[in-house]
Amino acid sequence: MRLPRRQTSATPGVWAPARPTGVLLFITMLGSWGAAQAVFWAFGVGSLSDGLLLDGLGIHAGEYWRLFTFQLLHVNFAHFAANVLVLFLAGREIEPIIGRRHFLGLCLIANFFGGIACWLRMPAVAVFGASAAASAAITVYATILPEMEAPLFGLPLRLRAKHIAWALAALAIFGTVSGFGGIYGAPGVLAGCALGWVWARVLGFGRLFHFQRRRIEKRNIETRWLHMSAEEFVSAEMDPILEKISCEGISSLTRGERRILEFGRRKMIGESSR
Repeated sequence: MRLPRRQTSATPGVWAPARPTGVLLFITMLGSWGAAQAVFWAFGVGSLSDGLLLDGLGIHAGEYWRLFTFQLLHVNFAHFAANVLVLFLAGREIEPIIGRRHFLGLCLIANFFGGIACWLRMPAVAVFGASAAASAAITVYATILPEMEAPLFGLPLRLRAKHIAWALAALAIFGTVSGFGGIYGAPGVLAGCALGWVWARVLGFGRLFHFQRRRIEKRNIETRWLHMSAEEFVSAEMDPILEKISCEGISSLTRGERRILEFGRRKMIGESSR
């Protein structure tokens, strides 16, 4: 995972608390189920929620809904509060940048693949919570705004966003390898970090992937071709290819060279028909 030093914006967006955003919708969903879980526990009927947590035996029994519902439950209030706080603080910064649809999609998909990662790595451990979504939100924030600083638990020490994301990924790797803190879903946190990093880069933040650079280069080349006259295109692009054909034959042409010839043919036909 590479978190570049550049910062997209010091003020990524305007946070409007009164507006029903994706952050509020997702937190409200978690809060509603958290309140229901607290009531179950208060009246000693916590077993009613056992059919929703992620459990390897349940998955083997065909109860695949657990891959979606486990994110609604939490181990305790501290676990719930930590996830909600992270989603609120990171989500209110990134949602104005990536949009509500992407934020909600990121959270839901991160939790789903986080659940799969936990099931595959620790099938005998029951897993709760939306930690994968929280870790994905932190990683997206760190990829978009890597140099932004945040205070650490009210202390004078301030950490950059990218350092927080790296520390979280390191802890998730340690937990995944050692099995420590399995109930909190370390493999899911790691999956959330990976998905958040990929999600932000696919949207164009941070260092571009190779396929994105190739797509941009191809678009720039085609734009340049469109602004060339037929004579300029033949001289600059087609003549070297025609010379190659005369020396090595048409079978020696690459796919890109054949595309250039086809583009030049259409360009000459278009100009001759004017």
